[in-house]
Amino acid sequence: MPCVQIVARDYGSKLKTFPPGIVSFVVKVLKYLMFSCILTLIGATYVFAGARFILPQENKNPVQKELLKPLQIYSQALAELAKSAKRAVVFVSVSKRIDGRPLGAIDPYELFRNRNNFQTPPEFQENFPEPVKPFGMGSGFFIDVDAGYVVTNYHVIKNAEVISLRLANDSVEDARLIGKDVHADLVVLKIINKNFDRSNLDHLILDDLKNTHEGELVMVAGSPFGLEGSLSLGIISAIGRGNLQITRVGDFLQTDAAVNPGNSGGPLLNMYGRAIGINTAIFTRSGGSSGISFAIPSTLAAKVIEEIIRDGRVHRGFLGVNVQKLDQELRELLNLSPKISGVLVQDIARDSPAYKIKINIGDVIVSVNGKSTPDENTFFSLLSQLSPGSQVLLKFVRRKKVINMSVPLSEWPEEESMILAMENKLDQFAKKFGFLVVPKPKNLRGNPARKIPYGLFVKQILNGSPAERMGLKEGDIITSFNDESLRSVDQLQILLGKHQRFVLKIYRSGSIFFLPYSG
Repeated sequence: MPCVQIVARDYGSKLKTFPPGIVSFVVKVLKYLMFSCILTLIGATYVFAGARFILPQENKNPVQKELLKPLQIYSQALAELAKSAKRAVVFVSVSKRIDGRPLGAIDPYELFRNRNNFQTPPEFQENFPEPVKPFGMGSGFFIDVDAGYVVTNYHVIKNAEVISLRLANDSVEDARLIGKDVHADLVVLKIINKNFDRSNLDHLILDDLKNTHEGELVMVAGSPFGLEGSLSLGIISAIGRGNLQITRVGDFLQTDAAVNPGNSGGPLLNMYGRAIGINTAIFTRSGGSSGISFAIPSTLAAKVIEEIIRDGRVHRGFLGVNVQKLDQELRELLNLSPKISGVLVQDIARDSPAYKIKINIGDVIVSVNGKSTPDENTFFSLLSQLSPGSQVLLKFVRRKKVINMSVPLSEWPEEESMILAMENKLDQFAKKFGFLVVPKPKNLRGNPARKIPYGLFVKQILNGSPAERMGLKEGDIITSFNDESLRSVDQLQILLGKHQRFVLKIYRSGSIFFLPYSG
């Protein structure tokens, strides 16, 4: 015990002999080292824990590893498909010229114009070239990158004076229109610059639809809302979706892939990387994707593209009639059997094949070359597959009598000519007055209106329109306009253009009365 006490006391006395500054410094160093060690240990623990999630780890579950392989292969395949598709897709922007100076040109006296009758000095009143103003956009894709051919929708470039393409390699090139098919909503463009940069570009092959089935995976590529190179995935919801009133010919592929404004003209791809369709329309109430979109099938597109490149246009057989689907109400009005299915002739183009063989308004065409025509889309699609000059066998019903007649088809006219002229005549009434009319059918058997020798049959009344407010109804027959007998749609069109106020003489259910219109 004494020894221990002595040692301790002596040790303590020795410590007291060190200078106070050194002791304080040693204590601080020891504290710092201890604190650093603690932080290092904590950091190492987190790094090690994080590395378990970041660094590649061997899957300890061999069954799970095998199950993930198909998904990994599927993901890699989609990535390769996307890479290939994006090389062929182009962003289409269209412009038109407007009056005035070119965009970007500055009049130095702009700020003073119209102030105290100030006029721009003569030296600045030069004739600037017409400016170009962007007004639309869409998508397209190369069908032949060597020749510079691009396909897109007609409605994407309609009324455009300047067409600009941004390619996948970020180069921008102007293109010119090679040809159009208004009825199928397709055009072929060609890059003007023959020596444009083709690096990292490719074209797409149009695939046959014979082996395409509902439920198959598809990919959409394009520039929705101007977002270039966008992709979306979905399935084929339906094949051969017809009677949609989107185009005048052809059925459509329906998909649930996300398609938005700006996707028009872009490709619909199968899992082989080939185009099976050209995106053209969406069904939406919001303006964006609702999971229902439609694409022109590649089989129709291939024929159209080939003819446009070869001839600058598409050649189709033309009969010269405007038709509508025969529904139950029309069957009853025309006193036709419920078994009859077809399209009702509502207008005939003058000097057309139908006019020459004396097809009548009110005839019901039930088949074309032995193929039934249950609706307008089927009827026009069947005719569009036939060449000008080819003979077509029509089967139609007139006053319950079945007639078979062969007629040679003429050339389907361009958009400005007779067939669309007939449609536009009808559309004018709908836009301004809210009603559609056709010449009075001749076969109103069982209906008192058959005794009326002339007049126009009211086919449709739009809700809330001036025609509805004035009391006009569907099924009415307008016999006169301001005491002038009506015998043609053209005649009514001219009279409506001349008069702001008028009186219509109407025949309805055996009674005759007058309906005034004062604007």
